[in-house]
Amino acid sequence: MPRNSSDAMKLKGFWLAGLAATVAVAVMLTAFASSPYLPLGNTGTRINVTLTPFEVVSPVYSDAMAHLEMTARRVRGEDGNYGYEVYYTLSWMRLSSPPTKIYIAVGKQGQTGPVIVWLCGGGDKPACPPKTWGEITYNVVPPLYLKAEEIQGVQGVEAGDFEGFMTLLMHNSLYIQIDTEKFPSGEVRAQLTAR
Repeated sequence: MPRNSSDAMKLKGFWLAGLAATVAVAVMLTAFASSPYLPLGNTGTRINVTLTPFEVVSPVYSDAMAHLEMTARRVRGEDGNYGYEVYYTLSWMRLSSPPTKIYIAVGKQGQTGPVIVWLCGGGDKPACPPKTWGEITYNVVPPLYLKAEEIQGVQGVEAGDFEGFMTLLMHNSLYIQIDTEKFPSGEVRAQLTAR
């Protein structure tokens, strides 16, 4: 019980501030609920890596390099089910010859493994751009997401299993590689390190 009117005013102010915060949260949740995807937690898992010839298993001598920026976020769809949206930009330059395959595969640093996601040149993806300098953007505006059906069933991960893909990603067990005509076993590569 407040001892004087000053304490009563402080208590009333504290109560009103709490009510205002509750209303603000309710308004934000209503706004999120009206959008098709509800982001959970922070802005997601971010990956920002440079692909070099020296990361390739059996390194090669090349002036090539590439850069990947990727974000993966857990989202809730309109149907109430949870999933992930993944978007990325991959750019490359000074490849010795045009890329033939670009993919994400399972493997720790210094190891090779099976492809889990094709970006171009394999699976049902189109051929890679026939350029030694280029860029692939897979963006969220408009919403174009890495779809579950693009995840291959490998290394115990079922086909379409985003949870399995994200678990491998969070444990630095995936790498990205660009194979070219001159270097069919890989010209540049980088380990995907989640932050």
